[in-house]
Amino acid sequence: AAGRLLDFDGRDRRLGRLHRRGHLRHRAARVVVPLVAVRARQLAVARHAGVSKATASRALSGAAHVSDATRARVAASAAELGFVASTSAASLVTGRTRNVGVVTPFISRWFFGEVIEGIEEALIDAGYDLSLFRVQEDPDLRQRVFDYFLVRKRVDAVITVCVALSPEEIRALAALG
Repeated sequence: AAGRLLDFDGRDRRLGRLHRRGHLRHRAARVVVPLVAVRARQLAVARHAGVSKATASRALSGAAHVSDATRARVAASAAELGFVASTSAASLVTGRTRNVGVVTPFISRWFFGEVIEGIEEALIDAGYDLSLFRVQEDPDLRQRVFDYFLVRKRVDAVITVCVALSPEEIRALAALG
């Protein structure tokens, strides 16, 4: 059974639950956890690298006041443990989702497909995700897209492709900043 070797100090409730359910080989100072069972958390990366959680956070986010040697050690620990930063957690702290909404009337027509493909490539290169919203003549769907997804900050920006916005939609988007 392939697994990842993690330290277990008896206080990690997730590891305790996994042990009780029989997903761990043994409960000791070090345990083997199936790869899909536990995703490494920032605290585990910090402990592995021998730094505080705050230092690990600054190193992983690219913030200042972290030496190059420490940043490299934290990055190596993160890679070894399989750490993946949570975009949801980061968006709670920063208020940014790193997600851009693209509103278009069609996705199956070649012109719109080409434009969306170009937008997607540019966003990926810049480190953003893309959420695609197709709005046609259905006013209820359009209202839901603008009220629920766009205005409620599920995206940082909106790109419209051949969609005429109403004055109310423009005001609502402008109010977001």
